[in-house]
Amino acid sequence: MLRALAIFVSVTALIASCRGPQAPGPARVVEHAKMAVVRPIFSDGVEVGSLATYRRDGEGQPWVRLVRNSHGQDLGLIDTHGRVWRFTPHGENKIVPEADLLHALGHVLGARGGARITLGPEQLPASTDLPSR
Repeated sequence: MLRALAIFVSVTALIASCRGPQAPGPARVVEHAKMAVVRPIFSDGVEVGSLATYRRDGEGQPWVRLVRNSHGQDLGLIDTHGRVWRFTPHGENKIVPEADLLHALGHVLGARGGARITLGPEQLPASTDLPSR
């Protein structure tokens, strides 16, 4: 009797855990932003990357800033709260625990410790960097 009850309970739990196809979740909003300005990043006077600022259409506030190496690869970002994130290949993005923005940018770009990190003047993005519509 106990065996039959144990089998019944396990089969009932198995059936309860199986669900059919699920309806899609709430619709996601796709946002569009355009690159507004680019600033070169220097480590001890040598250009090691750039900081690209994107803004939403019609808004003046930065939406996101991408940190790129000298080959144009995105290595990190600065979100709207001012937090600096470093992209990890095949893993989760990690926040950079650095209070100084320039040091955080150097950390994202892999600059040596103690390097003097500076930002160059703002430049308009090249037409190839602009998203197509």
